[in-house]
Amino acid sequence: EMIADGKLHIDAWDAWVIKAEQHHETKHCKRIPKYLGGVISVDHVLAVMLYCGVDWLQRYLTETYRKIPSNETDESIISRHSEYEHWARILKEAVDKFGCDINMRYDKDLKITSGHKVFYHGIDTHMLFESTIARFHGPLSTSSAYEVSLVFANQKGDGLIIHLQNLVDSQARYFDCAWLSEFAYESEKFFLGGEQALVIKNIIAPRLKQNYGIYMEALNILQQMFRGEMYKNTAPPTKKQRRKKKKSYRPGASPPIDKYMKKCVVALFHHEMHRHKPEEYEKYHN
Repeated sequence: EMIADGKLHIDAWDAWVIKAEQHHETKHCKRIPKYLGGVISVDHVLAVMLYCGVDWLQRYLTETYRKIPSNETDESIISRHSEYEHWARILKEAVDKFGCDINMRYDKDLKITSGHKVFYHGIDTHMLFESTIARFHGPLSTSSAYEVSLVFANQKGDGLIIHLQNLVDSQARYFDCAWLSEFAYESEKFFLGGEQALVIKNIIAPRLKQNYGIYMEALNILQQMFRGEMYKNTAPPTKKQRRKKKKSYRPGASPPIDKYMKKCVVALFHHEMHRHKPEEYEKYHN
């Protein structure tokens, strides 16, 4: 795929293969946990390295996961994606079989240290989101470092930083690319597939100096109410809450919802009721 249509020169391809073989022989590679059995191959290592290291190839691949333009036919997008069929399949296998569980945190030796992880995704333009609970079916590059996403969001001066987190009982997986990437400082974590949803915990607009965390959390609470799910407050307790030393703030416990957050949830609830059925809302509200 890479050399057939001239995407990569044969010499460049050979250089990437040599790098992949060298990384495949490292101790770190041999310690990668096997989720579905088997051993990670040179092909998997090479696929991830190309995704992280060749920006224009990554851009071409990600474009085949969405319609361009929006009215593009299914046949057309399938045809475009077929040019990267094997690369996409191997990347998906790398995430599913040799990726990390989103509920776990790993040290440098890939030993589990704790759960609960935060991911940041920088986008260089404003976007509208239909829901705070999202499934990203195409390739999604995130970073565990806030500063990296901030740099990306500021490339055009009007971007956003999306703060992602796992849903309760989510089984999502990601591939930790840092040890393979030409840009290890980016701490890249790679998602692909979208079988498991992620929750948008916060949206930050650096240029506007706006942090929408409290509103995003209120939306999440409301959505989980309507989905019939138990809400778990993943926000750490404030200094004032810690000082109170209440029983609900013991290690591992879920801190209670802030009073202002409750007001936001109630206001949003009233807004949605009025938006969908204004006459009935006015009837019962009065």
